[in-house]
Amino acid sequence: MPLGPLIAAFTATFLLVGAGQCVLSVGTLQQSGALGKFNTYPSRRPWWNRPLFDAARCCSDSASPFFSVLRALFGYQDRPTAGELLAYAGYWAAAFFAFRRRREAAAAALGGVPKSDSPAASAAEATEQRCASGNPELEGDAEGLLAGQQGRSSSSGAL
Repeated sequence: MPLGPLIAAFTATFLLVGAGQCVLSVGTLQQSGALGKFNTYPSRRPWWNRPLFDAARCCSDSASPFFSVLRALFGYQDRPTAGELLAYAGYWAAAFFAFRRRREAAAAALGGVPKSDSPAASAAEATEQRCASGNPELEGDAEGLLAGQQGRSSSSGAL
């Protein structure tokens, strides 16, 4: 059983929950007054504490159990503020750059990112890199080496 899809699903779920917690914490800071005035009159609030839109008529997070669960898990807001939206966008930007940096670091450790995700293309690129590095064991034509590797793998499957 391949674990890659399961790990990807858990990662996505944890990222969504983390984004929701980030938005909820910014909302709590706004309501406490730590990020500027947050009184009952939205017109008197700073721009980052004003609601952007109001979806409470159809999608209220206090009246509907479904939207209450969405609020608890993923930070859903029926009246999101600009500060909450900025926090959400900032969270996803930071997550994107962290994953991108990690992927680049892993690729550098492995000697480069393959041009294709197919095993044959990855093997061909790795063989070409080893031949170009001057390894005396692998001197010669990279395509010939790859053909030899593919022939061995197909003959081993026949046993």
